[in-house]
Amino acid sequence: MSSRNPAACLDKKSLINSVLALEANSREKGGADRRSQSLFYHAASYSHDQGSFSEAERFYLRSLSDFRVIAPDETHDLAVLLDNIASFYRRFGLSADAEQYCQEALALLRALGEEPGANLGSVLNTLGGIYRQVGRYQEARALYEESLALRRSLVPCDEEDVSITLNNLAACYEDLGDYGEAETLYHESIQIDQKTLPPVHPRVASSLSNLAGLYRLLG
Repeated sequence: MSSRNPAACLDKKSLINSVLALEANSREKGGADRRSQSLFYHAASYSHDQGSFSEAERFYLRSLSDFRVIAPDETHDLAVLLDNIASFYRRFGLSADAEQYCQEALALLRALGEEPGANLGSVLNTLGGIYRQVGRYQEARALYEESLALRRSLVPCDEEDVSITLNNLAACYEDLGDYGEAETLYHESIQIDQKTLPPVHPRVASSLSNLAGLYRLLG
């Protein structure tokens, strides 16, 4: 969706002001188009990053509503949008809402009957996180493992995505009490991060911290 970004030339304050004006105007005139849908999406992403729940939710749902009208057959982009909305709700602890949107994205991608791609790997990883958040660890493990296998199989392989899923799967095994498997996966994630990222990158520190937390748990 980022390839269609008319918001790129706006600063953050101007972006929100433009979207609020567009929202008010559309209530009067109705209708939806690519530009307005993209503006709502990018304003939602910005509000999400700022931790503004009500504003981000309103903009995300408006973006989704417009997308369903203007591009209902663009399944991959719709799935990405649904996945992002699911991640948004998960961040704010609204697991039921997050699962609803993530399951819709997953159903859309599985129904395509295509070779699995990066979008499916992302959705599986998101849904695994939602289930882990509510203590459904076995279901989360299965989703993380499917996501990991898929991400490893892609050509070219995105090592960043592989590392993220390894770390999530390791945490899930830690939740399940399988500390040996968790340790192995944490180490693999750290090796990838140290190879592909600068030493001061926050994800390197996060991965090392997760492994340290496991060792503290084990005494």
